[in-house]
Amino acid sequence: MNLLQAAIIFALALMDRTNSGLPYDRTMVTDVVTGICQVTSDPSEIETLIKISRWESGGYRKDVATCKVKGDNGQAYGLFQVHPRTLKEAKELCGTYAEQAAIALDRVRESAKMCAQFGRKGSDSLAGYTVGTCVKSEPQAKLRWGNGKAILNLIELDQ
Repeated sequence: MNLLQAAIIFALALMDRTNSGLPYDRTMVTDVVTGICQVTSDPSEIETLIKISRWESGGYRKDVATCKVKGDNGQAYGLFQVHPRTLKEAKELCGTYAEQAAIALDRVRESAKMCAQFGRKGSDSLAGYTVGTCVKSEPQAKLRWGNGKAILNLIELDQ
């Protein structure tokens, strides 16, 4: 099993566990994960982006992915609910899943770098992304952060 296959299995299992038995678009989940895997091959980043897109989009909703519905009073765009900094970003956050993932990945990395200055590690490194400041034990960051172990375990189980 390769990284993409493991990531898809992880994302579908996450939806099955957390969607309260409600139907969801499995093809869209697969397409989003494929877009994520086009911008990073780091299992921790992949797992984190999968979790962010799951929770921020309300379960991979197409109306959120296409920006027909925006969050934070119209300021958060796309699957990852990112606040665009430029018009180009606003367009890309409503574009392909890889474009959306690339911008979200930049924000995740910015958050990790910023929070490292305050000694934050693990899920605490994502607090800059989720709430804008590097606070400790932030619940949204904990829910959205992934260490990559679940995806790596899937790959190892297959071997």
